[in-house]
Amino acid sequence: MSDLLTAFDSDASGEAAQAFTAIASRYLAGAGSGEGPVSTPLQPAELAGRFEAPMPADGEALEASLERLERDVVRDANRLAHPMAMGHQVSPPLPAAIWSDAVISALNQSVAVWEMSPTLTLVEAQVIRWMTAMAGLGPSAGGTFTSGGTEATFTALLAARAAAQPNAWRDGVGAAPPLVLCGEHAHYAVTRAVGELGLGVENAVLVPARDHRTDPLAIEAAVNSARAAGRRIMAVVATAGSTATGSFDDLVAIGALCDREGIWLHVDGAHGAAALFSEHHR
Repeated sequence: MSDLLTAFDSDASGEAAQAFTAIASRYLAGAGSGEGPVSTPLQPAELAGRFEAPMPADGEALEASLERLERDVVRDANRLAHPMAMGHQVSPPLPAAIWSDAVISALNQSVAVWEMSPTLTLVEAQVIRWMTAMAGLGPSAGGTFTSGGTEATFTALLAARAAAQPNAWRDGVGAAPPLVLCGEHAHYAVTRAVGELGLGVENAVLVPARDHRTDPLAIEAAVNSARAAGRRIMAVVATAGSTATGSFDDLVAIGALCDREGIWLHVDGAHGAAALFSEHHR
């Protein structure tokens, strides 16, 4: 056991850290220079052969792991810092964010409760305050960080369900769950969340688009049709930057309709909500 602890302690040295940062630095320099391809030319089966081996029961020397990391993983990873990289929704991180990842991992704080992260809980709360202010929201606004658009959509519609059916957590959604209206170009996370929330994906109503934007008149027609049939509406989901085309729904018209009808409006801004930070586009 003492030998094992000694090995762990040796991995905590500055020399070991520098070996990892050197790999990251070489990756950034090579990709940023524009040399080589943006992505690998190899097929999944060709890459998979590198990793088909039994788990090393006794571990592996750090030097060997570093060599394999650079040779088998980094070499054929997507090179987001390449000047010709574009497409999908993943951007190259800022270098300072890359280096701070190591500190965050070393601290390994849990922001679930304050006593487990005395400083980072406060940092998280302050960053949320900054972001809500930048978005033009009032001092009572709040929020939480999520892993991505799917978790964010689920969290938002969970809040909508809590408003529409405050006892759903205890009693369930009942035999006639409420409807969620969304545009035909809405992200699949919307119907996924509807299913996960126990509403049933049949209760996600897809509203037609006009010029790749959800048609506000079609939303109004869907609202009237649902209410004529005695169905409740839990939320309308609008999209600020659709995944396929980047189109923004008419948030002003849809928002006015939801205000008038007393319906919860969720705006999926995973792709385009950064427009909030523009004085021209906000």
